[in-house]
Amino acid sequence: MAARLWLVEDGMLFGATRIVLIDIVISAVVLIVAAVLYQWHFRLTGDAAEDERKPSTLLATAVGILGVPALIGGLLNLITPATPGDLAVPSCATAQTYRTPYRAATTGPTGNFARSGPGLGFAQTDRFSKDCVVGFTGYCVGDPVNDPVVKGWNDTRWLLASRHEHGLGRFVARWLSKEPARDRYLSSAYLAPQNPDSNLKYLGAKKCVQGQPLPEKATLTPADATTKSGKPLRGIIQLTAQAPHAFNIGIALAVDPDEALDSGTAIRQIPGSGAVTSGNAVHAQWDTTIVRSQLHAPRSTPVAVTVLAVPCLDPLTPARSDTATTRRFTIPVKPGQKLVPTTPRPLAEPIRERLLALACDTQINEAGQRAANTEFNG
Repeated sequence: MAARLWLVEDGMLFGATRIVLIDIVISAVVLIVAAVLYQWHFRLTGDAAEDERKPSTLLATAVGILGVPALIGGLLNLITPATPGDLAVPSCATAQTYRTPYRAATTGPTGNFARSGPGLGFAQTDRFSKDCVVGFTGYCVGDPVNDPVVKGWNDTRWLLASRHEHGLGRFVARWLSKEPARDRYLSSAYLAPQNPDSNLKYLGAKKCVQGQPLPEKATLTPADATTKSGKPLRGIIQLTAQAPHAFNIGIALAVDPDEALDSGTAIRQIPGSGAVTSGNAVHAQWDTTIVRSQLHAPRSTPVAVTVLAVPCLDPLTPARSDTATTRRFTIPVKPGQKLVPTTPRPLAEPIRERLLALACDTQINEAGQRAANTEFNG
């Protein structure tokens, strides 16, 4: 029993069916041992224990012995169930969910196919049923997959299902749990996280050599926005963001100081963030009149706005912090004057982290997105 608890908790024994079979074997062994001990006791006592041969005594003993397996099975599953207690859906067959840094549930319409590498061009190596949980070691960046929920964004993270690579764990997991010996990568597009995203780490260039390169530092170019006929759009700044190897780019702004605002939020996403288009760029229009209309009036000092652009790995996850770029603008005191580009200043770390997260964050429903767009676009 101790071995069973250890094997499940250490992630070497997994799969609900196989764990139940092991529990049955343990219960059967305990039942056989109990029966043998009872017979041994009966022979030792002989005629001195006539009461133990009465039907009522024999029935009570039989019920007690038969109840032992049920007790054992219940305790084993109470202490270390086949699926960890903090998961809302069961673990997938042949998928480790104990002792894994990250777990996610499959959401593919007919289940999730796993591949030998981080991309659609790799051979299928497994298939997981829908609505079950897989444990993952980390991720590589691979082929972009259109996000099925957030339109206009790509998912580029391919998660590697956890697997025992060496030693006793490898032998036991493959013998008892039928753990495959091959890599199994799943696209994050059809996975629902069961852990904080910070638990999921990049697997490194050596492991991800078959995948796509990580995005590099972004550039952000402002220009006066115009209509198709070339007529200037008053108060609108055209922002063009680019980054080598990026499939999505997010853009967000921060007002400094935030006390200058009479309404609205000091940190906000700029509409237009999402998948790159032709030229590997994202084109967004920033309506500066929105921020101006939300400032306290009258003002005696200019207000600064920092705009940040960063590559996004999916509709939630920014690339490394050092791939982000910023531009700084000053809103003059006099109404009607154009914003003045100024030299960017280092952002306070909490503000920078919030900008990075918000630039790639799409975790709001359609009604919320419409409300946000209304606020940003006036």
